[in-house]
Amino acid sequence: QKRNVKCIPRSWEMDQRRRQKQMISRQKDSRRERIDLARKLGDQVTDNLVDDITDLMSSNVESSFCSSDSPKGSAKKQNMKKSRKSGSEDRMYSGQLMMPDWMVAVPETLAQSWLVASRPQGRRCLVIASGGSTVARLRTGTIFKTFSSSLPNGGSRCRRQATRTGSGPGRVGGMDYSILDCIFAEELNCFFVCDVMCWKGHAVYECTAEFRLFWLNQKLSEEAAGAGEMSEDNEFPLLPLQWYASDPSGLEAAYRSGPLAMVPYIADGLLFLHRESHYELGLTPLLLVWKDANCSTYLSEVYQGVDPSAQVVCLRLGSELIRAAAAAATGGGGGDHYDGEEGEED
Repeated sequence: QKRNVKCIPRSWEMDQRRRQKQMISRQKDSRRERIDLARKLGDQVTDNLVDDITDLMSSNVESSFCSSDSPKGSAKKQNMKKSRKSGSEDRMYSGQLMMPDWMVAVPETLAQSWLVASRPQGRRCLVIASGGSTVARLRTGTIFKTFSSSLPNGGSRCRRQATRTGSGPGRVGGMDYSILDCIFAEELNCFFVCDVMCWKGHAVYECTAEFRLFWLNQKLSEEAAGAGEMSEDNEFPLLPLQWYASDPSGLEAAYRSGPLAMVPYIADGLLFLHRESHYELGLTPLLLVWKDANCSTYLSEVYQGVDPSAQVVCLRLGSELIRAAAAAATGGGGGDHYDGEEGEED
């Protein structure tokens, strides 16, 4: 039975606009904290590589001097140690991504101050290249993939250079760690790079989104040759996500960009990013997500183990929102609104 259509309260729209303005006004200088965070995340990957090699050497030495029963006890001790270490690391890496808020109101300066991109369907990842290895972690901090990449200090090429120079695993590339915000597209077996937080030790958390995206594209093309292709030194392609100005032509391009991209992908909604936003950890009103039946298979968050057919609440693009979006994009202003329609039950 179809339920009545309910409108999103006007207070929700006003609250989102208010939080956007407050976030812009209070983006103050906390550069030192961000640099320390980036250094901590980058150094952890290198430390893990050194610890693994040290543990392996220690276990080999112990097994050569102990009886046949000792290696089993030693292996059990090592497994317990790694389990505790893994849980601690997961907690440290969780919550290190900027999360989008649902778009419940069209921003007043949509065309002038916002960028839009088609979000690829896939898993959101924190990708860190450091110590001659690249690690992708899920939003929970759990390791998703460990691989070799063409990112600075992120692959087998760096390890081979370190071997030739005798610098050792703990000194591969020094402070040249990089931290990226990515989405892994399962069907394409590649990463789409949405944003950059750090490149070769230079933290850009406090830089504007417009600069970060420009810098990301420049660095990927100049300092990560071959990052967009699969090879022995780059196991998964890393492709920069295409962003557009949120004007009528940009919105139309974003709607169509998934299937028509250089590497076509399945779209999962639209992302809206404020040009002046810093990279804020956690939920922020300066990064918005919009989903409808034209640009996403799923109209809400879908978690592993949940049957999508069991979903009963979705969003519907109303005619008033279409008019409001067009007016805002052309600078006409006006009221904005959208309807929330609850789905039908079997």
